[in-house]
Amino acid sequence: TGSLKFSAVMDSLSRLRALVPSLANNAQLDSLHGSAELTGELSGSGDHLALNGVVHATDIKLGTRSVESVRGTVLLADITKQASGSLIFAADTIALGPVGFNSIRASVALASPTSGHFTGSMLSQSGVQTDLVGNLTRSKDTTVLRLDSAAVLVDADNRYRLESPSRVVFSTGFLALDSLTLQHSSKAKLVIENVQLKGDSIRGHIRTDSVDLRLFRAFVPGLVEARGAIVADVNIRGDVKQPTLFGQISLTDGTTGFSSLGTRFIHIKADIALAGDTVHIKQLSAETIKDRRGTVNVQGSVSFEHYDNPSFSLIANASNFHAIDKPGLAA
Repeated sequence: TGSLKFSAVMDSLSRLRALVPSLANNAQLDSLHGSAELTGELSGSGDHLALNGVVHATDIKLGTRSVESVRGTVLLADITKQASGSLIFAADTIALGPVGFNSIRASVALASPTSGHFTGSMLSQSGVQTDLVGNLTRSKDTTVLRLDSAAVLVDADNRYRLESPSRVVFSTGFLALDSLTLQHSSKAKLVIENVQLKGDSIRGHIRTDSVDLRLFRAFVPGLVEARGAIVADVNIRGDVKQPTLFGQISLTDGTTGFSSLGTRFIHIKADIALAGDTVHIKQLSAETIKDRRGTVNVQGSVSFEHYDNPSFSLIANASNFHAIDKPGLAA
């Protein structure tokens, strides 16, 4: 019986490749930057050992992704036999490519080595707050996550909640989601169902019933003043790197603004058909109001037969349309 305190400091996370043999040939870690510190204590006996540890990392960067600060706390009892306790995670100022979050919080209360209860929250840079509560269980190499409740607060007038519990199953190279339905305080719904990722293949179904554009503020950088009901029914299948989409998307009388463009688009109308690797734009129109009313209308198609080199066949008619209205930025 006794205790052992430990601490470690890594002034450059790029050294992980030298310390962890399995990461030695991971070329992606060439762009990894940041520093980390680990402190903790092991206490008890060989039969009943407890772990209390804290890891803190700052200024983490990996390619286009970055995190200003990460802190993790581990409080576990009896780790040699039936581990139980809590895991707490917090991250601030997160950039995941074009999508950013002010904060992400998560905690797991482990009742046993294979089951526990979790809570999580995310605040996007655009102010969209998401809160999650659920349970998880693990059997061999498979983990089952049951999401019992979820709430998405877009603004004071737009709140979404999980209509019924949702179940996610994942293991190495596999993920399956049965159904996730977010219900607006009105009758609007966002439904994601029959999702499966297996190896390099993906399939799933997404359906929206009058979901307001403001919900997507969390995922579209610079989107402001969004309004308008989206109706969509889309099936996804094929290769993860180049999936094919089938279905349709429509929008009637929408309004959006982008902070990077300095322009507000009004009376947006869209009627779009998805046919595999081709997007058919039956109608895409919008108006701007500046000194004079401006309009634009686009029709045609876009082929994504090669995702890295799409081909366009579009006809656009515009009159006094202000696509960009920002000082110092050429229109």
